[in-house]
Amino acid sequence: MAARGIPLVLLTLLPQLLPAQGTTTAAMQGTVAEESGAPIQGAIVRVTNESNGRRWEIATRSGGRFFFEDLAVGGPYRIDVRALGFEPEVRNGITLSLGERVGAPFTLKPAAIALEPVTVTANVDPVLNSGRTGPAEIISRSRIAEIPNYGRDFLSLTSMSPQTVLSPSSGTAPTGGITIGGQSRLFNSFQIDGGTNQDLYTGGLPGRETLPRPISIEAIEEIKVLPAPFDVRYGGFAGGLVNAVTRSGGNAVHGSMFGFFQNSALTGPGVSGKLDDFKTWQYGGSVGGPIVRDRAHYFVSLDAQQRTVPDPGPLLTADAAPDPDQVSYADAVRFQTILRDTFNIEPGTLGPVNGRQPAVDAFARISVQLAANSHLEMSHHYAHGERESFAGRRSSLYVLSSTRQTNPSTANATSVIWTSVIGGRWSSELILSTLGLSDQCRPVYDEPAITVQTPGGELWGGGQVSCPSSSIVQNMRELTENLTVGIGGHTLTFGMHGELLRFRDALGQGKGNWT
Repeated sequence: MAARGIPLVLLTLLPQLLPAQGTTTAAMQGTVAEESGAPIQGAIVRVTNESNGRRWEIATRSGGRFFFEDLAVGGPYRIDVRALGFEPEVRNGITLSLGERVGAPFTLKPAAIALEPVTVTANVDPVLNSGRTGPAEIISRSRIAEIPNYGRDFLSLTSMSPQTVLSPSSGTAPTGGITIGGQSRLFNSFQIDGGTNQDLYTGGLPGRETLPRPISIEAIEEIKVLPAPFDVRYGGFAGGLVNAVTRSGGNAVHGSMFGFFQNSALTGPGVSGKLDDFKTWQYGGSVGGPIVRDRAHYFVSLDAQQRTVPDPGPLLTADAAPDPDQVSYADAVRFQTILRDTFNIEPGTLGPVNGRQPAVDAFARISVQLAANSHLEMSHHYAHGERESFAGRRSSLYVLSSTRQTNPSTANATSVIWTSVIGGRWSSELILSTLGLSDQCRPVYDEPAITVQTPGGELWGGGQVSCPSSSIVQNMRELTENLTVGIGGHTLTFGMHGELLRFRDALGQGKGNWT
């Protein structure tokens, strides 16, 4: 069966009178006034990211107000305020989080009066502040580095939100996904650098609402989990949103390397019974720095893993006690012999079939400051993983190892973000993203699937009936434009989002099933 050429286009023109926040950025607003409280119009406000030299500069309007939309996450930032006839004021050490709006009021002193400088420091409550539009949990890069994370897994990080729960495993999937705010995992949305980063076609399968490798945590700058976002720029889902932005380089070259290894031999004392052999070996690194100081920067990361998961069983052995509700060892050996000697079909073994999950993840990002109020971000993410499944046995069904399958999956995601200030008043966030997914299901043996009924249950060998050779290819294109303007003490956002999805599901028929 095949389907292709199905476009999905969404278009919204949505105003917002709540505090606006960028999908991949943060914001800052405030006022500039005299000591008497009178607003200063035409004061120059410059914001500089001291880590990479990025600059934003605008003049205050009537009422002395200024708005900076689409500021890059992180920092530290410095704010310089200047006006004719007044002493300049500088504020340092401001760090911005994803979707945060920081208020920064300034009071300038007349230049003719020389007074000792006064430093005012204010901290925004991360939970209770006017810049939040609904409950959210921000997971910063420093928290990611400090908290142990088994397997260095992206989805496990989202469980740091009290409203997020990891769903139970199902079948061969390492996880059933996550639920946010008690909603079904199928209602979630995942975004990285403003683009959709999930499997839209086969997302109903356990563990497939996200990609097999969403992204290496080495490339993550910040993750924000939103159970019910009110911001009009977030849409297209009914559950929760996991919104992540990636790292970028700075004026100094920074690099890191890591290695993570675990197996059954490293298990500590006090564990009862024999542990099956398991192994996880993960390694990689990252580096970022300047291409042109204060103008262009780069960041790259690489993450690879080899993982072996033991067969959960149950397994038939020669010394196992007979069970009338289970396939007998003698019947399984006889079935194996008939397949090999009579039909010349490879039956495989009765022993364990371990799952293998190799994966590689590569990420690259280039940041360019085109002008004082114009910034361009370009990133590409490549992920390839293979989920070799278990035999899928249960008490009434015993499967030989010849029925195994492999599931290679490849993802390529590209994002281009252009943020700019138009006419000194309008802030533009233009996002162009693409996502290409390729999933295949390959039987290990290209033979007919053969099943027989025994007094204790069913035996299955030969080939794979539930996964004939098949291929699913998806290609998605997204275009998002958010225009924000400050009117008085409010901000108004006009948004447009267009999405085009094409997929091809080519299902092979295989060699059939003999019963």
